[in-house]
Amino acid sequence: MSAPDPMTIPDPLVPIFAEIAKEVGTALWDATGGKAKKAGSEALAARRYRDEIVKQYDRVQVYGQAKPANLLDIFTDVHVLSKPLAMQRYDIENLQEWFRQRERATSLHQREERKPGLDMLAETDRLYILGKPGAGKTTFLKYLAVWAAKGHAQLPYVPIFVSLKEYSDADESLLAFIERQFAICDFANARPFIERMLEKGKALVLFDGLDEVNEAGDLRGEVIDDIRDFARQYGESVVVVTCRVAATDYTFEGFTYVEMADFTPEQVQNFIGRWFIAHDDTRQRMLDDLAKPDNQGILELTQNPLLLTLLCIAYEETLAFPARRVEVYEDAVDALLRKWDTSRKIKREEVYRKLSLGRKRQMLARVAHDTFSRGEYFVPQRGLEKQLVEYLARVPEAPEEVDIDGEAVLKAIAAQHGLLVERSRRIYSFSHLTFQEYFAARYIVDNEARGSLQELVAHAADDRWREVFLLVASMLDDADAFFVTFVQALQKMSQAGELATVLAWAEKTATRVQREIDIEMTAQGRTPWRYSATALRAWALALALALARALARDLARD
Repeated sequence: MSAPDPMTIPDPLVPIFAEIAKEVGTALWDATGGKAKKAGSEALAARRYRDEIVKQYDRVQVYGQAKPANLLDIFTDVHVLSKPLAMQRYDIENLQEWFRQRERATSLHQREERKPGLDMLAETDRLYILGKPGAGKTTFLKYLAVWAAKGHAQLPYVPIFVSLKEYSDADESLLAFIERQFAICDFANARPFIERMLEKGKALVLFDGLDEVNEAGDLRGEVIDDIRDFARQYGESVVVVTCRVAATDYTFEGFTYVEMADFTPEQVQNFIGRWFIAHDDTRQRMLDDLAKPDNQGILELTQNPLLLTLLCIAYEETLAFPARRVEVYEDAVDALLRKWDTSRKIKREEVYRKLSLGRKRQMLARVAHDTFSRGEYFVPQRGLEKQLVEYLARVPEAPEEVDIDGEAVLKAIAAQHGLLVERSRRIYSFSHLTFQEYFAARYIVDNEARGSLQELVAHAADDRWREVFLLVASMLDDADAFFVTFVQALQKMSQAGELATVLAWAEKTATRVQREIDIEMTAQGRTPWRYSATALRAWALALALALARALARDLARD
């Protein structure tokens, strides 16, 4: 079968290529190497460019998997916050109260206005997208490139994807770098064509990963200047830049700043549905498992696309989450602390780069335990900086003669790992309560010899510590001593205070109910049925708890 005539192939880029070729005075005959009739050279060039964009970006390497996946098969619609959280101005009391009134798996992002990412491009031609590690920034830009190449109605442009890390390593001008992308498609001598296309506003230029540019030698500053100059020179074209949230101390005039929003429950379901599109039973099984009360901590992690991907991969292998949830958390922390940047060959020149992985875990564990013990989910930046400096001042890796910049350390942790995030202006928290609990438990286990387990059991009556108790029990190599201490603490609690009163009431109620059952069944001429005293006490306590919660709701309404 002979190849189809390029002129008969419908291609959304053909009109743009033909228009620009006409304006620069060439029919792209030379640009396509003379391999097509002059009348069809624009169509051939457009088709080659489109096919190359789709080839490069429609296949994505999923973290944790050996084979790439089809982007459009797994992509879930992106939403952005119209105002980044770090630009909001909430006080800690307001954030704490909002957090207490909602279930733990509810994202803080849900209190902010959300918009579909594509809609933002209809509102502005200068977009600066911030996001935590693994939030899906690069995936979103690749999605835009593929959809523009395929002719999406909202993206009537020729897409140009620029990896800022690759550009910063290339040692050439920005236009030369872009021209090389066209050369890959057998589009030689494309500079006049590219410049005219940019001047006419026919291009969608996607600058990905400003935070991935090395800061050494002011290289990142030079790249920023290049982007600013480019945006000013080609004011008609659409320009999008992505960067990690905590790595953006730079101002891009005329750009609209937005932040990648966490996944909603609906987006999580959509992502899992696409992942297991050929296995409906597995999809439903995973969703059912996530809905179980014991998996609330895992459910929190699904708000991040990277961590949700890890969960899908793990579930696909075993069709279940590990019985020890701590294994899931350790994999997630390992991905954010080390593997994510390593897999993308990114080197970051952060101030604490000499710290080992163990030291970083230890530092975060100390912060998590101290803040959780004080009931702090949101911490002022200054207080967090002080904690980090106090820790680093005691580790051998920190040079004694150097003043430790706490703010720089905090920004590096937030930018590189996303485990600490800026929730409002100069107010930080762990990205998920799950991580704060995990690291608090890690601290307790690591400091067992210093009496941390005895300190933990003092919180046995506090529901807030429930997950930490469970994590500690699963982390300990030998938990026998811990459970002995725990039972002893419960016995002391049951012998004094309000708990003793409640237990005495339950015992009295159980005895009375059994007596009434005996009287009723004897009167009916039947042999009385003896219920377990333990079961009757449990029933009485459950009834008391239900009545207490109902009363609390009524009082709250009043």
